[in-house]
Amino acid sequence: MINMLKLRDLSVGYGHRSVVSDINMDFIQGGVYGLLGSNGCGKTTLMKTIAGGIEPIQGNIYASNCIPFLKHKKFLESMVYMPEDFRLPACSVKKFIQLYGNIRPLFSVQDFYDNLDTLNFHTNERIDRLSLGNKKKLFIAYSLACHPKLLLMDEPTNGLDMEAKKSFSKLMVTTDFSNSIVIVSTHLLPDLRNLLSGVIIVCDGKIALDSSIDKIASLLQFNNGENESLLYSDGLNTISTNINGEYSDVDIELLYYAVRESENVRDYLKINSNHD
Repeated sequence: MINMLKLRDLSVGYGHRSVVSDINMDFIQGGVYGLLGSNGCGKTTLMKTIAGGIEPIQGNIYASNCIPFLKHKKFLESMVYMPEDFRLPACSVKKFIQLYGNIRPLFSVQDFYDNLDTLNFHTNERIDRLSLGNKKKLFIAYSLACHPKLLLMDEPTNGLDMEAKKSFSKLMVTTDFSNSIVIVSTHLLPDLRNLLSGVIIVCDGKIALDSSIDKIASLLQFNNGENESLLYSDGLNTISTNINGEYSDVDIELLYYAVRESENVRDYLKINSNHD
């Protein structure tokens, strides 16, 4: 059973080369976290390390009482990792359920087929011959039907068309994650709108932002602040300090670029996120 995830003094990478370092984060049950960053910034390496596929260069990961890299049976049964690139076996959907459903204690066949229906997946083709989009749909449906305590999804919408992305968002919004920790890595920011309880931004080998959406909304105003409180502008859109205490919707895409480009924004969030 995984009810908390802690990363302590963590550095991840390959061999002795660190890609992202000095990571200290807590993830709580019921949270859906967006892991954002440019291509090659280390998102996938971090996800693989959390999943236990790569040993940390330094530091530790605690998934309740389990160390992911040690691959405890309890951890493997409670965690699902959906990588960006994967291969499916040469079998039918029915055989896939028999092979992979039985290894997940909470897997629901009915939920699996309901998820496929929401994603408009209808085919009897052997699953290794599916298009990339249909392979993604199958893996998404399976991942959610397992009801994992820890769900890691790396670029789940890559390969999906516009309608499928909309269906994916609907499925994520309507799925009960109250007993799960969900981390979704993506560079397609609009796909995450209305899904997230927390945002993590990786930049220049560090965690540039780790905050809840509520905390961000309490600190910043998007596109409606006063000039004297302005922190960032891209010419048309603005981010200002929230001096009047009124919450505005968090613009994930604008926030992402502001954190990457503005030292003022990073410093303001770092200083004020440490004070409740």
